[in-house]
Formats: sequence, C-alpha cells, structure tokens
Amino acid sequence: MDKKIFGIVLLVIGIGLIIYGLNHMESTESEIKDFFGKEDTTGMFATGIGALLVVAGGVVSLRK
Repeated sequence: MDKKIFGIVLLVIGIGLIIYGLNHMESTESEIKDFFGKEDTTGMFATGIGALLVVAGGVVSLRK
C-alpha cells in the first residue's frame, strides 16, 4: 500500500511540474528572454522532469 501512495504522490508532483513548465514557457518573462536572444530552459526542464515523474509514478502505482 505504501508503494501505491508513493506512486500517486509522484504522479501528482509530475503533473504539477508539467503544468508549471508549460505555463513558464508561455510567460512574459520567457518571451522577453527569447526576444533578446537568451534561451530560457526552465520551462523545458520542468516539463521534462514532470513527464519522467508521471511515468515513474504510473509504474510504481500500477505494480503489484
């Protein structure tokens, strides 16, 4: 039962990071950095880590 709860927690955190990353990529700050030629990788990094956590959480919570 503890593994299932841990998996669900990973899923929730992963989904939160994906939402944060997608919102950050569309933020005004990110758009301004893009305009001046600076690359803002925070959104991509958060989205990627979130996706990994969602996959890991799904695997952990669905295992018997």
